[in-house]
Amino acid sequence: MKSFLRSAFYIFHPIWIPFVAAVFYYLAAPRFISQELMVFQLWSIAVLSIGIPAIFMAVLYKISTDKSIEFLNLSSKRLLLLCFSILLIIINNYIIKNNLPELLYFYTAYLISICACLFLTLFKLNISLHTVAASALTAFIIAISLLYKLNLVYIIGLSVLIIGWTSSSRLLNKSHTLSEINWGVIIGFIPQLYFLFLALKHYKM
Repeated sequence: MKSFLRSAFYIFHPIWIPFVAAVFYYLAAPRFISQELMVFQLWSIAVLSIGIPAIFMAVLYKISTDKSIEFLNLSSKRLLLLCFSILLIIINNYIIKNNLPELLYFYTAYLISICACLFLTLFKLNISLHTVAASALTAFIIAISLLYKLNLVYIIGLSVLIIGWTSSSRLLNKSHTLSEINWGVIIGFIPQLYFLFLALKHYKM
């Protein structure tokens, strides 16, 4: 059971979420997207949101004195969050642009969540990025369901289960306190809900 819970650290790592959100959007949204554009964007998002952060984390791990999967102290975490924020800006400005507004909203809201976590590290608050990521993805799935009036109740239920799985994993590893987990959920959800409001307002015009 412990191994199952701890596997959430790898399966639902924050660097996976931008790519997973893009794949979900391409599969679920009833918007025509050319195959060439879709393949280009998925590869670009994978390189920028998974490949580069993974290399950056490997470098941080190499220079860290604590050789464990939980090696990141707040200073290293700030560098990782700053790197990830810059990469999200690049994705928004050069990959997504204005072609896919819903996906642009998701990445902008996710960027706000990451920046909020970066800001809070200045006050020695170590917010759980895993729960931020899981809750942001859940809110995005809910947003797509509402925008396109899709019945995604099972996927939403699964994503809520993932939030619980991820939260339990972080608590089991004693990586975060319950307060840091709860704040992670809030910081992940609220920016997505705000941009959902903007999207709903836009589509009613």
